[in-house]
Amino acid sequence: MQGNSLPDDTKTVGPDSEPNWMDLVTAIAGMVVPPKTHEPLRQAMVAALAECSSNPAAALRQLNEMAKEHPEAFRFACLDVCGRLPGTDLARLAAYQLIGNDSMIVILCTPGCLNTAKAAQMLQRLAAFDPLIHLKLCLRVIELLCSGSAPEEIQQRAGHMIALLPGLANPPRVSDLLQLIIKLANHRIRARAAIVLAKIDPNSPALEACLSDPYPRVRADVVEGLWGRSSLHSRMVFEMALADPSQRLGGNPFGS
Repeated sequence: MQGNSLPDDTKTVGPDSEPNWMDLVTAIAGMVVPPKTHEPLRQAMVAALAECSSNPAAALRQLNEMAKEHPEAFRFACLDVCGRLPGTDLARLAAYQLIGNDSMIVILCTPGCLNTAKAAQMLQRLAAFDPLIHLKLCLRVIELLCSGSAPEEIQQRAGHMIALLPGLANPPRVSDLLQLIIKLANHRIRARAAIVLAKIDPNSPALEACLSDPYPRVRADVVEGLWGRSSLHSRMVFEMALADPSQRLGGNPFGS
């Protein structure tokens, strides 16, 4: 691209990590299917940015205004620019806008944009640059549960984010946050959180409380999360499950 070079204040990522960042953003841009909710607006943003391609300073001002007015459409417009114009100053500016906050996490956690396996793979790569990504996922689930959003939206978004956790590093704080999610959520989200908790912290005392959950699905998912383990704690949980009257547990999982 011809024109002015990037202003110095946009160069917030070190030179060694910048190519990796750009590679990651470009890879994600090639996979993501943007939501159709803001499609006309997103396309208009991409066109507006392209008109500023020879003047990075003007493009930066344009980006900042768009981010304030329509944040969700803006994220996907920036990602689209990175995919369409890789290696250009405009793509670098758009990538910095995504890198400077948690926009990449939001994009990867938007249901329907990527399947769970691909989103988890990209989050693993993103974790190399953001070691707190697993905590941010948990906190986003908690914020969603407390947001008052429609139950269907909570179910879809929270379930998708929880499903992404097992592939990331999970220090003890994640276990604590999952326990809080279990306390706040409905039984469907509790079940998803319980199975992840069983996988990442199989000795958590909270699993015993989950085995007393009034919904059989939650109790069954604890067993599924622990399946294949042979620790004393796991065996104790299996013995409790064998005595469970629900057909999901005592009558089913250990037999045919």
